[in-house]
Amino acid sequence: MAQFVALLSAGTVTTGASFVALGGSVATVDYLVSDSSAMSGSRSAAIWIGWRERISAWTCSLTSHTLTFMPAIKPEPSRFPGLVDNEAFCMDIARAVELPTASVSRHASSSGLPYLLVERYDRDETADPIRRLHQEDVCQAIGHPSDRKYQAEGGPGVADTVALLRASSAVPAQDLPTFWRALVFNWLIGNCDGHAKNFSLLYDAAAPTLAPLYDLVSTVVYPELTTRLAMTLDGARAIEEVTPDAWALLARETGFSARFARSATEAMIERVVDESGRLAAEPRHDNPTAKQIREGILERAL
Repeated sequence: MAQFVALLSAGTVTTGASFVALGGSVATVDYLVSDSSAMSGSRSAAIWIGWRERISAWTCSLTSHTLTFMPAIKPEPSRFPGLVDNEAFCMDIARAVELPTASVSRHASSSGLPYLLVERYDRDETADPIRRLHQEDVCQAIGHPSDRKYQAEGGPGVADTVALLRASSAVPAQDLPTFWRALVFNWLIGNCDGHAKNFSLLYDAAAPTLAPLYDLVSTVVYPELTTRLAMTLDGARAIEEVTPDAWALLARETGFSARFARSATEAMIERVVDESGRLAAEPRHDNPTAKQIREGILERAL
């Protein structure tokens, strides 16, 4: 049975309460999140009306129309223990190495269920009413069906994404290096799920820019998940096959200079090693999942 959660700001929903979920089915409230600080700006209770048990899409929707702050809420799935700590650690590393990322914070429900709050970067909160910014993931922007997000299944790859950024970005000189660094980052943390729906264009002006990164997790810490890369790095189709030669070949085939690729890759490796070590020593990341991710980073950085 799926778990459903009520987020309280005024104590109007209780455990065991029933409500009509998406599709008309009746769901039962199993957990309560009574953390008013987690939802600053909230003016009413909101019910989590459903989620999908996928490692990069464990996200609930809010039904309230009176919220001034509209986060995405990502509870810990039973199938992937430690996923909240996993994403919190990886997102913090990304932010520390100056990759543009969505802002996330870790919380726990009153029953101890860990969850992440992810701030919506696709909202202009300075507008009244709040204005939604248009966003397209790479599949949408290129015209691929959303169920073909993996390159092995006919979805976009690195070359397709690079071509899109060159043709469409308002600031390709900024977005193309960021995308390269994101590819290196995903390899270092062991994220094999960096598919075409995990990169997006954000329309905050006349022309789009690469959206902040999201869903950054180490998939390799879960042995049941594939190590096949969502986007191949040319000769490397699985994460264990990535070598310096693979990066050099990728740069040549996507139009990056060899000098840039080498320096950017080496700099990202050095920074991720340093920052992951610093963050792993902090009490908020003192957990087995973060330690395992850190060990994997050191192995791949050798």
